[in-house]
Amino acid sequence: MKRISLVSAVVFAATLPFPARAGGLPFVSPISSGCPTVEVAGNMADPNIFASHAHTMNEKQCDSLCKHAVAECKQVIGTAVACYFKSSGKAEAIEDGACIDQGGGASAVKACKATVHSDFASSRQPFRNLATEQAGLCVQWGSDCATQCATLSNQ
Repeated sequence: MKRISLVSAVVFAATLPFPARAGGLPFVSPISSGCPTVEVAGNMADPNIFASHAHTMNEKQCDSLCKHAVAECKQVIGTAVACYFKSSGKAEAIEDGACIDQGGGASAVKACKATVHSDFASSRQPFRNLATEQAGLCVQWGSDCATQCATLSNQ
């Protein structure tokens, strides 16, 4: 049973993007993490077209649809972020454990773990920035959609 768990952990670890392997050797995963993409705002329908399909509604109803679409956009981003950080945390724990196996005494293990933690922290920041940027694009989309609702209701 423990052997299966270890094999599963190694296979799972191979699916994650690592910034660097313990000991400084670069590690590039041949398999994706399986998490959804955080870049969802670009996949949203054109807000002008989206709102124009709601032209039979009043402005309040149309605006409500825009707000629901923004909430869904942000929810997809949140799901992607949670998945990425969960996967990344598991990968970091595996890499952290590999530091013990490298030998060299307590100071070498401590230095290895510090490098692993630093590398993973560095790899997460661009992802955070991208998620924040995408959430902003969702909000902008909602604003554009609401503007189009107001325009259509005044026609």
